Amino acid sequence: MKYFPRIRSKNHSLDSLRRANRGLPALSVRSVVRFGSTALTSSVFSSRVPVVEINTVEAVKTSSSKLRMKTAFDRAKVNHPEWYIFKGANITDSSGTIIQAEELPYPMVLKRIFGSKGEGMVLLSNYDDYKKHIVNRSYYYFEKYYTYVREYRLHCTEEGCFYSCRKMLKEDAEQRWFRNDSNCIWYLESNDKFDKPSNWNEIIDHCVRALRAVGLDFGAFDVRVQSSDKNPPHFMLIEVNSAPSFGEVTELKYKELLPNLIMKKHVANS
Repeated sequence: MKYFPRIRSKNHSLDSLRRANRGLPALSVRSVVRFGSTALTSSVFSSRVPVVEINTVEAVKTSSSKLRMKTAFDRAKVNHPEWYIFKGANITDSSGTIIQAEELPYPMVLKRIFGSKGEGMVLLSNYDDYKKHIVNRSYYYFEKYYTYVREYRLHCTEEGCFYSCRKMLKEDAEQRWFRNDSNCIWYLESNDKFDKPSNWNEIIDHCVRALRAVGLDFGAFDVRVQSSDKNPPHFMLIEVNSAPSFGEVTELKYKELLPNLIMKKHVANS
């Protein structure tokens, strides 16, 4: 018997991978692949049969919660921005030490704990900015903002990076302190403007360590890097996403990756 991998995601940009579209080959094992979904395996397969899970429910939940993700990054000892949370009437750093709002290392980014595509994100340049933004404290946390000029997206598995792009601001972008689809164009590694950092392998190593700590089988990392006149440049892992949007090249890369990843995990679990 052969079985098509079951794709679980609300992201329509990857519909071509679904069983109905035969985007992936039928394999000798049952499998479920989660792109940001927390659908239980039992809701996908009714009978009790062995199923290979790519991105477990728990790993997706960890990557979806910025606090759980940041805690995993701490555990992996990777480069990522300092972060602070609201705790009752106080603000604390990741170790639990109370920090006064006026003493935060501005500039800071106010972020939603559960959010995507920069939704609800605000740059706080100083304490006056902080006082202007009264928010529901249970929904947000703070992250140190780094003005590094380069930003990359690295799609990784435990074996390393299988695909990467550079996010470049559009010339007419009004908002220039963040980078996403609304204000960026994307350059492939083959483009001269990609400007690969001299410590690329070190960046990949940090992404792989963070991926393992979060528990994902694959994930897309957003990484900020200093300019190329720094050698080696410093870098920060901003976040990992288990449900990246797909363009044509991204789709091809995942079509190549997933069958091998499923069968490799099947063998490892056997």
